[in-house]
Amino acid sequence: MDTEHLDERLAEKALLRYLETATTDAEDEDALARAIQETLASAAETFHADLMARAPQMLAERRAERIGFQARLYARWREAFDLYEVAWDVAQEAGARFVAKHQAQAAQEHDVAFGVLTRLHGRACHIASEVYSLLRAGQATAAMARWRSLHEVSVVCYLIREHGNRLAQRYLDHEVVESLKALNDYESYRERLGAEPLEPGLKQRLQDRLTALSKLAMYGPNFEDDYGWAYEIVGTKKPKIWQLEKLVHLDHMRPYYRLASHGVHLNPKGITFQLEKPYPENRMVMEGSNAGLADPGQRALISLSQCTITLIASKPDVEVLTTATALLRIVDDACAAFIKVHRQLDAEEREKRQSHTDRDTPSEVDEQNGESTSRD
Repeated sequence: MDTEHLDERLAEKALLRYLETATTDAEDEDALARAIQETLASAAETFHADLMARAPQMLAERRAERIGFQARLYARWREAFDLYEVAWDVAQEAGARFVAKHQAQAAQEHDVAFGVLTRLHGRACHIASEVYSLLRAGQATAAMARWRSLHEVSVVCYLIREHGNRLAQRYLDHEVVESLKALNDYESYRERLGAEPLEPGLKQRLQDRLTALSKLAMYGPNFEDDYGWAYEIVGTKKPKIWQLEKLVHLDHMRPYYRLASHGVHLNPKGITFQLEKPYPENRMVMEGSNAGLADPGQRALISLSQCTITLIASKPDVEVLTTATALLRIVDDACAAFIKVHRQLDAEEREKRQSHTDRDTPSEVDEQNGESTSRD
C-alpha cells in the first residue's frame, strides 16, 4: 500500500462512506464516527495484506544489504576480529584442558572453588562469544553492555580465587536468594500472565533453606541482600559491585563500566550517546555501524584472559605458564589491531568533516544499513 498522503485518502474514503450511509434521522448522529471506524478497519486489513505480500522481497533486499554491510565491516576489522577468535579459542581450550586434567582430584578433595571457577570460566567464554557476534554485526553499544557482565564475572573469579572454598560455597548457596526473588515475582503476576501455578511446597522449601542459611551460626541475616554472599569479605551491609571491584583492584574499570551501563539502563544518556556514533548527532543509528568497536573488543578480550588465567593459575605448572603467556600476547596484538582501525576511522571522519563546506552539517547515515557513509 502506498502510504504517501494516507491520512488524506482515508479521510476522503471515510467521508464518502458517511455520505453513502448517513440519513437525516436522529439515530444516525454517529454515522460519521461509524464510517471512520469502518474505513480504518478496512484500511488496516488492506495494509496488513499488502505488507505480507511484499514481505519476501523486502526481507531479501534487507538481508542482502546486511550481508554486504557485514562483509565490508569484516574487511575493515579483519585483523582484530581474527585475533579475537584466536584468543577466544585459546582461552576455551586452555580451560577445557585444565578441567580435564584436575577435575578428578578436585572432586576427591571437595574443592568447591575449583568447581565455581570452572563454571565462571565457562560463562566468561559464552559471554565473550556473544560479544564477538555483536562486534561482527556492528553492534558496539550492545557488545559493550555484554562486556559489562563479563567484567563482573572476572571480578567474582578473582574473589573466589583469593578467598577459596568458604567464599565459593557462600556464592553457590546464594542461589536460593535469587530463586526466591524470581519465585515471588512469578507468583505475583502468574494469573495475569496466564502461567501455570507453582509446584506445591516449592516456595516453603526455598524459604526454609534461606532461613537456615541466614542464621547467625551460618551466614547471618545480611546474606539475603544482593551480593550478600560477599558480606563477610566486604564488611558492610548490602555490598555493591564497585566495592568488590576495589577488593580485587579492578576499580579502574569503573569509567568503562559506566559507559557500558548506558546500553543497559533506561537513562537519558542511553538515547543521546551511542558507541556507533563517534560524533554527536541527532539521529540514532538503528542497525549496525563499523564505528565504536574498539572499546568492547579490547575490554572483552582483557576480561576473558583474566578469567582464564585466574582459573588455570590456581594449579600452576609449565603448561599453564606457557598458555598464559601466549594468550596475553594474542590479546595484546588484538588490542593493538582494534586501536589501529579505530584511529583510521577517526582520521577519515575528521578529514571528511573538515572538507564539508557547511561545518555544522553532521555526517550522513546510510538509512539502509545504519553505516556512516564516510566509513564503508
